[in-house]
Amino acid sequence: QTQVATTSPPNRLGLGVLSPLTEGGTCYYCYPFTSRSKVQRKGGDAPEGVEDVDGAAMSTCPGDVVVLEAVSNEQLQPFKAHDHPLSALAMSGDGSRVVTASTSGTLIRVFNLQGLLLYQFRRGQRKATITHLAVNFTGQIVSVCSDSGTLHLFRCESGNGERFTSLVRRDTRSFAKHNLPDGYLPVCSVNPDGTVLSLVSIPSDGAPIDAKATFNKYSIEQNKILDSGSFPLTFL
Repeated sequence: QTQVATTSPPNRLGLGVLSPLTEGGTCYYCYPFTSRSKVQRKGGDAPEGVEDVDGAAMSTCPGDVVVLEAVSNEQLQPFKAHDHPLSALAMSGDGSRVVTASTSGTLIRVFNLQGLLLYQFRRGQRKATITHLAVNFTGQIVSVCSDSGTLHLFRCESGNGERFTSLVRRDTRSFAKHNLPDGYLPVCSVNPDGTVLSLVSIPSDGAPIDAKATFNKYSIEQNKILDSGSFPLTFL
């Protein structure tokens, strides 16, 4: 059994994602860099927005992301994801892609672990709080829930997506959109092959006191509900 401990800067929202352990024995942990804090770099020059101070990387950008090789406890170079602080993070199950959203809530970005921007999606023009991000195992389907009462689905192009040049200054919009009930907090997941979306809506502020949580399973390809139901909540 291997136990690794690391120190991260203040993380008010408790953001952090861990990829499953691969057959090669590697997994990655991703978390935001929201204040001036030092992290040891793993070689190379300091990237944009990161100052090199005594062999360590000093992040100066609120929207920076740090990726940690969790087994070896080695950190990759921090990279800038957004100009504003991060509000949501997700990582593909194969550990190849990181999905980010900032407090502005308008743009969703997909990076590889080295910080190369692969895709940029626009959720909307107005500011919103991203309440949940989910991505399938290979990082092809991204689902985004927000407090605007909508769920958006985005599709990354087939292939490795290593060329972002065709998308520069051109934001890709969602291929599917669902309206969510008022007064509910949505939590979603996408199955590994990116064909089924599961959505649980939990009563929050504004929902009736006797409201039940709801469950919906959607076919992404057919854009229809496969199963649905509701269940009461028990608070301990």
